[in-house]
Amino acid sequence: MKGAALALLATLLLYIVLDYNLEGLGYFQRAMVDFLDWVNGHPVEGIFAFAAVYILITLPGFPGAGIALTISSGVLFGQAFGEGMGILLATTSVFIGGSIGGIMCFKIGRLLLREKAQKLFNRYKLLKAIDMAIEKEGLKLIFLLRLSPVVPWATFNYLLGVTRVRTKDFVVGCLGLIPITAAQAYLGISAASLGSCPNGCEGRGGALEG
Repeated sequence: MKGAALALLATLLLYIVLDYNLEGLGYFQRAMVDFLDWVNGHPVEGIFAFAAVYILITLPGFPGAGIALTISSGVLFGQAFGEGMGILLATTSVFIGGSIGGIMCFKIGRLLLREKAQKLFNRYKLLKAIDMAIEKEGLKLIFLLRLSPVVPWATFNYLLGVTRVRTKDFVVGCLGLIPITAAQAYLGISAASLGSCPNGCEGRGGALEG
C-alpha cells in the first residue's frame, strides 16, 4: 500500500513538472479554449472534468495553484454560462475536486507518516497536548481554517493526516471551502468581464457624456 501510494504521488509530480514549460503552457492555453467549448455543451460532465483537474493540482501541493485554478474556474464557467450559473458551477466543481484531493492528501499523510509522527508527539508533552486538542476541536479548526485564503491547504492536508483528527471531522470541515471558493470564482468572472469591457465601456461612457 505504501509503495503504491508513493508511486502514485511520484507519477503525479512527474506529470506536473514535465508540463511546466513554455510548450506545455501553450498547450494548456489551447486546451482551455477547447475545454470551454466542450463544457458549454456538457455542463454536468464539465463540472467533474474540472474537478478532476483540480485533484491533480491539489496532490503535489504547489503553493498558490489552488487559488489560480479556482479563479480560472470562474473565468471558464462564467464565460460559458453567465455570472450566476458560472459561480454556482465553478464553486461546485472546485469544492468537489478540492474535497476529494484534500481527503486523498489526508489519507496519504496518515498512511505514510502517522506512525512516526505519533512517536514524536509522545516524546514531547507540548506536541502531544496540541495533538489531543486537534482531536477534540478538529472540526471547528478545519472549518475555520478552510475559510482563509492564505492557508497553504495542499500542505496542511498532509500535515493533518498525521494528527489525531477524525476523518469524519476532516470531511465535514471541507464545507468551509464553499464561501472562499465562491468569492474566488466571482473574482475570476469579474476579471473576465473587465477584460472584455473596453468596447462596451466606450459605449456606456459615450452615453453618459451625451
